[in-house]
Amino acid sequence: MPVQTLGQFESATRLEAKGLRRGKFRNVRGKNIDAIDKALKEYDKVRNGYNLGKQSQALSDLLSACASWLKQKKDKNGPSVDGRRAVILQLANDVFTELRAIQRAASTDFYNLNKAITTGNQMNYGKKSLSAGYTNERNMYVANGKQQHPYAGGPLHGTHKDLPQLGLPRKFNNPIGQAMMNREWGHLTLADFEMLAEIEQGMNDEKSRVYFADKSTRSQHLMVVYQGFHHDFEDYQGRAYSTTGDPNGYMYGMDEYGTLFASPAAGLATGGQFWNHSSFNAGKDVICAGMIKINNGTLTYVDNNSGHYKPTRQNLHNMCTIISNEGISLAAVTVLVRQPAPVPNMIDEHTLNGALFLANVNLVDPNARRVPA
Repeated sequence: MPVQTLGQFESATRLEAKGLRRGKFRNVRGKNIDAIDKALKEYDKVRNGYNLGKQSQALSDLLSACASWLKQKKDKNGPSVDGRRAVILQLANDVFTELRAIQRAASTDFYNLNKAITTGNQMNYGKKSLSAGYTNERNMYVANGKQQHPYAGGPLHGTHKDLPQLGLPRKFNNPIGQAMMNREWGHLTLADFEMLAEIEQGMNDEKSRVYFADKSTRSQHLMVVYQGFHHDFEDYQGRAYSTTGDPNGYMYGMDEYGTLFASPAAGLATGGQFWNHSSFNAGKDVICAGMIKINNGTLTYVDNNSGHYKPTRQNLHNMCTIISNEGISLAAVTVLVRQPAPVPNMIDEHTLNGALFLANVNLVDPNARRVPA
């Protein structure tokens, strides 16, 4: 349906005043919905013009405002907020439809649509945070104002494992250094993490860093769109997505809104930086992460093989559910579920049919392969 005018939107979202007779209203406009009002006012100025650039910018701003309101109100309920939620969610969908109609939908618009749909429908798919120890990548990134790529957890994990055998360098051979060395990897503080980076630099003449993609970068360079116009999986410009350049598939991460990001193993890292599953979403929680194979827009394989996040069977099932809810069949998809074996330091790999796994999250492979963790 056409994008509402500001007047129509204000009428649809006007709240009934408490203490007054039914039918008497007051125009209660909080600061969050005021942002939508302002964006709609700007779109009203250009909606009937011929400047597609101005129209698309106004629509993108409006979609972003809708997504922000829906996120703010995700966990709130009641007649007033529920009524507004339905109107704003419909508005977000109408705005995105108009953006695609004028062929101006950008990567950030796809992201904001996913955000609007997930939060507007109050979907609560289980999320997976970085596994113990690797959380310090995100902690360091935030502590530095998100202005600098953090130290890479992988090399530091190796350094931490080797310290009891190698011994602490003289500079760090003190009670603080000893405490760091004796703590388990998953219990290290951010200060411990930074100390390890100093030790690694002394050993290897460098501090290894992991590339963290910001929102704009990951939307523009890493996003995989599903359901697409012509294919199940496309880039945001409508071209069939393929991972066939790498026989092992691409790394992927699905963020909390169901937005899928993928890349070859090298990702966007340069100058000796590491590219890990934490890179896609700057260390934030994911629905799932692992490896994925897509052939000319068709999904053929997906797993939960990520050392940084260690997604569970349920996390992978949540991702498959999201994809299936978009109308994409998993009947011809191979799903590899990795889960801890009942013996220490081993992983069981279950090779399953996607549709059968979707129907039964506890499905097992009688010929599951056991491999080192």
